[in-house]
Amino acid sequence: MALVPNPASDQVRVLLSGSGLDDALNWELVVLNSAGQEVIKRSINGINCMLDVAHLASGTYTVVARLNGRTLQQRIVKP
Repeated sequence: MALVPNPASDQVRVLLSGSGLDDALNWELVVLNSAGQEVIKRSINGINCMLDVAHLASGTYTVVARLNGRTLQQRIVKP
C-alpha cells in the first residue's frame, strides 16, 4: 500500500496495487489517530481511491485496508 502525497494536507491517494489482490473489490478502509480511535471508515471498490484528510487535526495517522482477512497498513502525516 502507498499513500501519496505523504505528508498530506488535503487529499491523499490510497494505492493498493501490488498488494497481490489487484483485482479485489470492497476493501474496508479505516484511518486511526495516534490513540487508536477510528476517525475515518469507508468501503472502497478497486485498488485506489482519494481520501479527504483536510478535516483531520495535525498528527500521525495509520491507514488500514482490510479484505478477506488480509490487512495492509501505512502511516500518514497530516502537517
